[in-house]
Amino acid sequence: MSFTAQHFYIHLFCTFFRWTSWLFTLILIIITSLLAAGEAVTPAILYPNANPAASSVAAAASSNSQAAADYRLTPGDLVRFEVFNQSDLTVTARISETGGCSFPLIGDITELVGRPVASVIIEIKQRLEKDYLRIAQVTATIVEMAPRKIYVLGNVARQDSIPLAPYAHTTAMQAIGQAGGFLADADLAAVVVIRDDPTRPGIKQSLPVLAAAHPEQLTQDIVLMPNDMISVPRLGVQRVYVTGKVKSSGAFTIPANEKLTVSKVITLAGGFEQFARRDLVQLIRVGERVQIVNVQGILSGEIILPEPILSAGDTINVPDSRF
Repeated sequence: MSFTAQHFYIHLFCTFFRWTSWLFTLILIIITSLLAAGEAVTPAILYPNANPAASSVAAAASSNSQAAADYRLTPGDLVRFEVFNQSDLTVTARISETGGCSFPLIGDITELVGRPVASVIIEIKQRLEKDYLRIAQVTATIVEMAPRKIYVLGNVARQDSIPLAPYAHTTAMQAIGQAGGFLADADLAAVVVIRDDPTRPGIKQSLPVLAAAHPEQLTQDIVLMPNDMISVPRLGVQRVYVTGKVKSSGAFTIPANEKLTVSKVITLAGGFEQFARRDLVQLIRVGERVQIVNVQGILSGEIILPEPILSAGDTINVPDSRF
């Protein structure tokens, strides 16, 4: 082979080597960029199929990523979790009162009620990447938002249920304002918010509201949660309140010369509904621990202990046996 031919082949080999090196470097840069982008993806929360009642809220959330990330799950929400490029890891779950669901590979996800969706996405991502996937790009879609309501009872202009916006705080005094405000003889010192106790499922707790006739006089207010009940007693009138699974919930006056018991006031409220938990009726009294009253046992004669006597401002809550 001549010197010229050898020189040509050497030059060709060097050119090929340089181009191959550049191509290999370019591929490494692209792969590294993609991996970095995948790891930097922030939790995605979508609302493509929210029900009509929630559509305006969903649109507002879409324009505010922080509000979407802070969206807190509530019983009745329908949520779909998906992992990019992993169709077998798609889960659609209705959030129950107990607040849990099962996810492929990683098992149970607990305590979903009241939790930001972004927090759930991060947990799923971390648990998948710990043992199963190198990168898990997780998204959550709020398929359907459960109705969020609170209830204002007692001495206000309009006793009513009031919808709660998922992305805005509503306080007890704001809700009372939406109910038309206090009547002239409302007992402002005895206003309470009755709420599900997060540490004891099915049990209620009573939170005092230091109410005031004018906003500038307000010293303490309470941010409301779904299913809260605001009780506004009447000044100088002895009343108790009945809520939950009875036929006619509301306020009932304590007779002047008669003792009113739990079973009697439930009779005044029309009796139990079909799915009432009759053995776990709750007596809620401000400043005291919730008492459980087995009305079913009392009426059947199985319970012979004295039945609690109600005082003004007491609230009787009858739980749903399906939860």
